[in-house]
Amino acid sequence: MTTLRALLAAGLVVTSFGIAVAKLPAPPPMDDKAKAAAEEKKAKDAVAAEAAKAQQAKAEDRVVARYIAEQRRRARSSFRRWGQR
Repeated sequence: MTTLRALLAAGLVVTSFGIAVAKLPAPPPMDDKAKAAAEEKKAKDAVAAEAAKAQQAKAEDRVVARYIAEQRRRARSSFRRWGQR
């Protein structure tokens, strides 16, 4: 019974949200100043995204280098333990 109530409540919320969104007016058209500001923001966001991507790649390279070095150390120490090298 509680599941049915929960489903009905969820359906009511989804329906009311759909009606509320349908009644919103369309945004006004942008003028030249707003278009220029939007383009400037888009360019700044692209530069920031490129910088973030470069930082991410650099961090990934550091992690990979550290992992490889650790695996090499671990491999050498296991060889020494078993007397193979």
